[in-house]
Amino acid sequence: MQRSSLNVATTACEVELSSVQSTDEKPSSLSPGYLSQLVEFSLRLPEIPGALDSIDWVWKPRSSWDSATEEIAWSLIHESQRYIHLLQFKDFLEEAQDLSSPIITALESKYDGLSVSLYYYLRRHLDELRKYLDLQDVLEKNADPFLFGAVKHACSCVRNGRYKIYGIDTRFITGPIKAVLLKENPIALTHCQLRALAVRFQNFYRGPEVIWSKEFDTQTDLLDKLFHTEQEGLEELAAELTTTALSLFRDLTVDMIRKGSGHPLAALNKWWNSLCRAAEECSATDMALCIKLDQLVLELYHLRDFYSFTAVLQGIHSSGRRPAVLQRFGHLIDSGENYRLYRQHIDSGAALHFLLPIVKLQSPESTVKSQIVFAAQKYALLNTFNKTSRRLHSFLISLCFCS
Repeated sequence: MQRSSLNVATTACEVELSSVQSTDEKPSSLSPGYLSQLVEFSLRLPEIPGALDSIDWVWKPRSSWDSATEEIAWSLIHESQRYIHLLQFKDFLEEAQDLSSPIITALESKYDGLSVSLYYYLRRHLDELRKYLDLQDVLEKNADPFLFGAVKHACSCVRNGRYKIYGIDTRFITGPIKAVLLKENPIALTHCQLRALAVRFQNFYRGPEVIWSKEFDTQTDLLDKLFHTEQEGLEELAAELTTTALSLFRDLTVDMIRKGSGHPLAALNKWWNSLCRAAEECSATDMALCIKLDQLVLELYHLRDFYSFTAVLQGIHSSGRRPAVLQRFGHLIDSGENYRLYRQHIDSGAALHFLLPIVKLQSPESTVKSQIVFAAQKYALLNTFNKTSRRLHSFLISLCFCS
């Protein structure tokens, strides 16, 4: 793989939480309260947000008697989102350790309040039960499981003729977190994973792409590899990332870039976004891992894998960290004038290029689109040639030892 010669010194990141000393001790060998210390829980009970102080909802069933099912659904979904956004990762971490979180207990009471009010309303207006059964179908597809469960519970209790307290089920989040805590990993790695997952929780459950039917994803592949990789092994890790990117570039065509669509382009976009988010999460961990991440950016630049390079650099930028590597290369992810500064950086050499500014170019006949695909094809050929040369070199060395 071709390498460029620019080197940049990195700076240590600033972290808000106190670091945990590196240790090979496993969670199972430590005191029960140690994991709580990882996220530095306050000894004081957390203040319950005002919105959760009362079990009452702004939405009332009696004021929606003439509303359509879809209108009721979107009103409930919008209000439910306000309450869910009050939750933090540490609330579910407490629950995962079988410690009762006051915030989640308050949230549970909130949804029970909705369920019980709807139950008594439907008991008095049985003719509307059909509408709320239809509402269940809409909520199942579009709402969070707490809201859907509260409405479903109320309708079931009406049919059974008796109300039972409704409890929310958080296992789709707490279950995966508990699995992380139970792994026999070094405690320092667990600490990094929890801090990264706190960032992921914030971005996912407060973002537009949340998929409530999926369990909380706790895989931290890039973080784990960085943790176990020494400084001198980062070049190999960069090469591994580049190999993945190259496999996705192989089927890319000029026509796909012109149209801005196609499976290879979609797969590359998914890869870039995934790597960007992973870099943002890694930036929330500790100083040692952040320094490795900054060095990884340099290795990707040297390999001329500008696709993976810009993904990791953007992740660092999104985290709020401002290390020297970002100060030196940040102009390449400046989106001004459709990434004009990056497009000026493109040369005729073999490379895997950042595709977004190229896809967004207005002219479908732009020669740079052909240039980008050709650069990736040259990169693949050079990569194949280098691998063949290394294998031949190893074979010749083995012959020398045998003779």
